[in-house]
Amino acid sequence: MVKLIAREIRRARVLHHLPCDTNGNNVPTALIAGKISPANQSNFARLIGLVVAGVCPQQSPLGLVLTIEGWNGVFNGRPNDGAVSVDSQFALKTGNYLAPAAIHSAGLLKLGFKGPTEVEALSGIPAKVLELLNSPAKVGAAGGVFVTLP
Repeated sequence: MVKLIAREIRRARVLHHLPCDTNGNNVPTALIAGKISPANQSNFARLIGLVVAGVCPQQSPLGLVLTIEGWNGVFNGRPNDGAVSVDSQFALKTGNYLAPAAIHSAGLLKLGFKGPTEVEALSGIPAKVLELLNSPAKVGAAGGVFVTLP
């Protein structure tokens, strides 16, 4: 345990010595997002079943969003992964990769969404992460695909 803590302290010190850009930002960052597709929402019968079963009355605020249209309306119709808008996932910047049919996490499966989740190979995200980890950490104008965040 002591070795693990010592390693984490050394790693934290390294982060403080990374070069900053002219805005004071550092750590080249790749932005990756998932976006649900109609196929991910094709099992909304479970959600509607909860409404019908009286767990969530249809006229309640939650009951009104337990439809495909209602769920996407929570995000003002903007692309999302079922839990977070793509705009937020990309920090309002241009991202490196958008998984076109992936849900945020396994918790959404319990609500009736269909996978893959963003961490599953089928989403393409794990392969993209490996590709980016093996790429030069160049930022935008330097010919790279990374951005810096404040």
